[in-house]
Amino acid sequence: MKIGRMKKLIILALALGGLLLPTRGEAPRKPNIVLIMSDDHGYDDVGIRHETGGPSTPHLDRLASQSVEFTQFYAQPLCAPSRASLLTGREFLRTGVWGVHCGRTELNLDEVTLADTLKASGYKTGMFGKWHLASQYYAEDSPRAPWNRGFDDAFFLASLYDDEEPYGVLNGKFLGLEKAGERNSSEWICDLSIDFMKRHRNDPFFLYVPFSAIHAPWNARDQYVQPYLDRGISRPLATLWGYISMLDEYAGRVIDAVDELGLRENTIVIFLSDNGAIPQTYGRIVKKMGRNRLNKEENRLRNPSGLREKKSTVFEGGTRVPAFFRFPKKWSPRTVDTPASICDIYPTLLDAADAKTLPTQRPLDGISLLPALAESGELPARDIFRSVPVQPWPWMKPQNFPWKMKNPEVKWECSDIKGSIAYENQALSLRRGDFKLVKRGPKVMLFNMADDAREKNDIAAQEPERVKSMGKAMRKTWHEIHDDPGSFPARYPLVGFDQTVNLYVNGSLDVLGNTRGEGDHVRVNFNEKGDGVILGLDVQSPGVYRATLTAGTNADGSTSPIRITAGSSELELTLSRTRKIDHTQNQRVYLKHYDEFELGELTFPRSGKQTLRLEITGPSTLIKSLHAIRLTRGEKTK
Repeated sequence: MKIGRMKKLIILALALGGLLLPTRGEAPRKPNIVLIMSDDHGYDDVGIRHETGGPSTPHLDRLASQSVEFTQFYAQPLCAPSRASLLTGREFLRTGVWGVHCGRTELNLDEVTLADTLKASGYKTGMFGKWHLASQYYAEDSPRAPWNRGFDDAFFLASLYDDEEPYGVLNGKFLGLEKAGERNSSEWICDLSIDFMKRHRNDPFFLYVPFSAIHAPWNARDQYVQPYLDRGISRPLATLWGYISMLDEYAGRVIDAVDELGLRENTIVIFLSDNGAIPQTYGRIVKKMGRNRLNKEENRLRNPSGLREKKSTVFEGGTRVPAFFRFPKKWSPRTVDTPASICDIYPTLLDAADAKTLPTQRPLDGISLLPALAESGELPARDIFRSVPVQPWPWMKPQNFPWKMKNPEVKWECSDIKGSIAYENQALSLRRGDFKLVKRGPKVMLFNMADDAREKNDIAAQEPERVKSMGKAMRKTWHEIHDDPGSFPARYPLVGFDQTVNLYVNGSLDVLGNTRGEGDHVRVNFNEKGDGVILGLDVQSPGVYRATLTAGTNADGSTSPIRITAGSSELELTLSRTRKIDHTQNQRVYLKHYDEFELGELTFPRSGKQTLRLEITGPSTLIKSLHAIRLTRGEKTK
């Protein structure tokens, strides 16, 4: 070949190659981010943890083999708290979230989310699945809805755990019920997520995919359960593992779509769970299973690592979760044993995306994991703090509390109780290097995690100085969080953004007479004059609202006289049965088992925080439990 011709070919090749490279001064494209979160998915609920047997999770196993795996990654002990920390980089109690029900799941409006920050840095942002950071805000202009918390597109799975008949809200527009036996919630979330990636494959995007699986009820379809039954696995464990396999399939479809769209090399894929496992379920699946929980042997098979306790505790079984980070372009697959926190994901992704925090960003509690991910350095020594949302639980009677309670007279089921929440009652943990301090009320335990990951050997008596030092840090951290202006807010749901809003009585400011909380969802004891509740509300749109009560009823009850005072209105009426209710079903969980009562119209002439008072005015036999007051907006006040 002549030199001149060769030179021309080289010049042409360089010119064509230059089309594929950033021009001088042009920044390389930011990495895409796909963040997948499962629900109640324990540390051992992946196939790689089991030498033989175990759940079949080929997609997650493959992802693990391609990822940096943090073997000691700590979520929060419960659903909404983990979601708050994930999206803010902050300890959840600072953010306004302090529970999973009872009006305690609402992210403060002044919190900056990961989606806010990435959107400001040029990302297209999407979220499809379980939000759980607001009770019920569906309208397009609702400030607590995900499409107004930084996400360009968001699907709010409103049905939460009704996996087989899901419904939801996409960017403020209600999407109706999917028919049982057709598309379940996991498939719906998967389809919307893949569609988002297809639409934005040419843009840097942030996709957040919070599945509601494998939260109870374990609605695994037969084709997922039967292979385990064929292996001789018991029906309850086969049902759970079948549900895990179903989740694996849909999570795998999302991950495979990244690869099929040609985005693999420049896309960060993260998979983690929101908290540890729980060994029990509920709903229609229980009849098929024969019982509602795993037995001791089934739990042993599920949990070969032997981690102590479960979801809702600060022991390893409640907070240690699977965590896989894949970025083929920059991170080599391996395991990292250094403890890490769910609060770290926010600053890590900002670092990876070269995104700057916004001026309104509140201080982060997490640190960037980029040095460990990129093998460029060690993570700094620090404490990792964990807290069960608040002790005691809202429905727990003082005599049933597992330790002697401080302030037993406080109405723990109410939301306006910040001043009564005592350090002495709390369940907390503090991880410092290899050591973990666990506090359950007055009892303090110390474990050396390097040789006792199962937390069986309490060495507090042998290490008094370490206990003292770590205990001091734990107390200081908790009090600092408690005193934060954003923590433990009283419940004042926004009224007026949506055409209809439910004021759930489980978030009441106060209870009256003998009325008390029971379970997650209701208030009980409405038998005598003076029993009742006081609810808070923050009226955004003054005007007339039609009020409807949803309540559980006594099968042999007849009437309940009530008075409602709110805004400029006072209504007195006697409730009587309106429809036939199946009283054999659980009236604390499913809306279809509640009765409904039209109460009349309430007028709110002004905006701002106000109260609604509902009380019994005489002998009452019909109402068994209160669930919610639904307000439907009429015309605005002139």
